Amino acid sequence: MRLGPAIALAASTWACLDPLVDESEVEFVFGVRGVEGPDDAPLLEEDPAFREEVALFPDRLPYLRGFAKGRVVWFWDVPGPLSEAVPPFFLLERDGQPLGLPIVDTIPGQTGYGPWWRLVRVPVTDDYDDEPIWSRAGIDEALRRGLVETPIETRRIINAPVVTADTFVQFVPSDPEQVRSPTRVWYRKRIAFWVRFSLEQELDTNLRSIPVGTLNRLQRVNQPFLLSEDREQFDLDGDGRQVSTNDIFEFGPEDLDYTAAWTERRVRTRADYESFDDGTPELAEHVGLDSSPLVVGTEQIPGLLACPLQREPGEL
Repeated sequence: MRLGPAIALAASTWACLDPLVDESEVEFVFGVRGVEGPDDAPLLEEDPAFREEVALFPDRLPYLRGFAKGRVVWFWDVPGPLSEAVPPFFLLERDGQPLGLPIVDTIPGQTGYGPWWRLVRVPVTDDYDDEPIWSRAGIDEALRRGLVETPIETRRIINAPVVTADTFVQFVPSDPEQVRSPTRVWYRKRIAFWVRFSLEQELDTNLRSIPVGTLNRLQRVNQPFLLSEDREQFDLDGDGRQVSTNDIFEFGPEDLDYTAAWTERRVRTRADYESFDDGTPELAEHVGLDSSPLVVGTEQIPGLLACPLQREPGEL
């Protein structure tokens, strides 16, 4: 596994998490006039000021089958744009118990967005009187007023792409009708939505880039399409679904080196390679792939992919 170029290497201090925007011109740093909570808060998707960003929000996260270390794995394919940066998400807490919704300060289309977030705990003080802290700027103001303690960066990294409100996510291979809806988060005093996957990572607080693994995507040397039904929108194995791939992940969900971030390596196989549409794949493991007589060449594809793997059947 490699680490992407360092975005920043800094001590674990609040100073390294300066606000991305200046909200000093906003009349109410805490809350919104006439809004009592998330149930009646303005929706980010309906704000014309963020029309360009919202247009980039995923509205579909395909649930697909691939392989890791010779075994079948299920994963979600999260579209970009993506960055290797690990942005913070903030969670107010009292006596170690969370208060309210998570708070984020970057979304798809903005600098520094990645669907992998570092938990930053924000303990409230005895002076906190349920002020509506619904933004990064609100946290900064609360810190200035002594309503919260200095935020605490943790090693905990979650995988949670920001999506549209009507994005539904499949999580059971045998039942495409079983889906989960996204959950709410605060973004600059507006409600946004994300899908929070259960498989998490840990990353030292001095590292600002997500670790990146290799995802091998197979293609027969004599064919223009990938051996991936969803990407090609074709039922290659004739089972009535478009979920099968020959994607081979470097790491599995049980590995300590697991990551949800991948670079794509195109693996071209012999023309007579038997893939999932012909039976059990002959290639299903990253180790030894280059030396296989079935492989005739590889090519590194630029860019970054987000593919969270499913930890256990029946859960996100």
